[in-house]
Amino acid sequence: MGPKLVKRLAALPLSQILLAVGTLAFSCVVLGVLLYRERALLLQFEWHFNPLLIGIAFLVFFAGLVIATLTWASLMARMGSRLSYATHVDYYCLSQLAKRLPGTLWYLAGRTYLYKQSGESLRLVTFASSIELFITILAGSLTSLVFAGYSLAEQTALPLWGWLGLSGMGLLFLHPAPLHYLLRKFKIVDTPRLHYRHLLGWVACYCLIWISGGTVFFLVSNSVIAIPLSQLAYFIGSWSLVGTLSILVFFLPSNLGFTEVGLSLLLANVIPSSLAVIIAVANRIFLLICELVGIPLLILLTRCFTRIIKKA
Repeated sequence: MGPKLVKRLAALPLSQILLAVGTLAFSCVVLGVLLYRERALLLQFEWHFNPLLIGIAFLVFFAGLVIATLTWASLMARMGSRLSYATHVDYYCLSQLAKRLPGTLWYLAGRTYLYKQSGESLRLVTFASSIELFITILAGSLTSLVFAGYSLAEQTALPLWGWLGLSGMGLLFLHPAPLHYLLRKFKIVDTPRLHYRHLLGWVACYCLIWISGGTVFFLVSNSVIAIPLSQLAYFIGSWSLVGTLSILVFFLPSNLGFTEVGLSLLLANVIPSSLAVIIAVANRIFLLICELVGIPLLILLTRCFTRIIKKA
């Protein structure tokens, strides 16, 4: 897989490479300006580290990962897949690591490759991944409306009515009728009928995932600087807002730094901007470590649980 990945990266058009480099450079400049603006405060700040909060943050992250994998497994089963839940969990976790690669939709390429080895329909996997993407965006929009709706019109380029419209269109798209039409259009056979309760249940699960991500962000921030619990809703809203917007620009060759810039700008409203940059970057590093530890752990626990069930 390594040589193939290198060949694909080398085959990228020069315009895409320049755009990716430009996007990353712009993000670095913005973060650098935020750091430089309050460099004196940054040098005088008394750093502290709370391992207990980091441990709790990992548990919250792991809970969100479990919800995400089980939701994906449920979605695939409802779409007609005959593979076991354990297999869906394995493939979801393995392809999730590819999201950290620069570029777009590497995780989808890895996911389809894994399912292809098990004889699964690529049309089904692609369609289910599209549904997952829309559910993720819709859940992120709803979570942002609940936790940070009061700041949407002032702190984003997308006005509040646009955010409401995006959520409304998502709910209409998730209605079973257009989904059944698309299933017939894509000629995906042997698919059970989808009901609205299934779709709303998946949206609710992804809302919990967004909330868990915002809670992790809040805990990581508190491990660096004391932040009152009353700000938790703001952190969750900021996390879901920036995360949803970063998904909407997934077509760019690279959105590296987009999340950090967005979180830093929003976080600068409650703490000094220089600390906001450090926390945003530290949160990305922490999430990467959580994935490297949590994903293998979840795969191991799933396989152990499957073996226990089979023996019983």
